Order: sequence, then structure tokens, then C-alpha cells
Amino acid sequence: DAKNGQYAETHISRLKQFPNQTTLVRCKLKTGRTHQIRVHLSHHKYPILGDPLYNSRSKVSRLMLHAFRLSFTHPLTLEKLSFTALSDTFETELKQNG
Repeated sequence: DAKNGQYAETHISRLKQFPNQTTLVRCKLKTGRTHQIRVHLSHHKYPILGDPLYNSRSKVSRLMLHAFRLSFTHPLTLEKLSFTALSDTFETELKQNG
């Protein structure tokens, strides 16, 4: 964040390029700043579809940002937990717009 001087790190990988220049990417966060993924992708000219704040030209009805996998260490048991899911609506929007 250039304004506040806070460090933010996101690792971005391109997973699939669609014919209409839409790209499916994987973002792996090393830090957890507000709007971090949205800001970084917009800065690199990959604004998220449906993002009214960082992509005003998008005509998609929802923010196409989805946590496919969440992993963390449980604070009490120290067990490593991981959850994976792809929502039906996200997949439908991807097929229609990608």
C-alpha cells in the first residue's frame, strides 16, 4: 500500500487464458491486507471481473473473486486445516464470461 507504506505480497499464477482475454489466476497471499488481491491484480492490468471498485468497466453481475482453498493452523490444536470448494455460481459465470 503506497499511501500507508504497508508491505503486501501476493504470488500470482496464470491458470487459464480464455478467448475473450479473460484469465483465470491463482493468488497466494503472503500477507493479508484489505483488498490486497484486488489492488495487486488491478495494478498488473488483470482487474477482477465484477469488481466495482477496481474495474468499473466490468459488466459481470458479481465479484469474480473466490477462495478456492483456505488453509490455516488451528490456534488451539495446532492442526493444519484445509478447505477446498468451487461455488456453482462462480463456475457458471466463468463458463459464460470466459
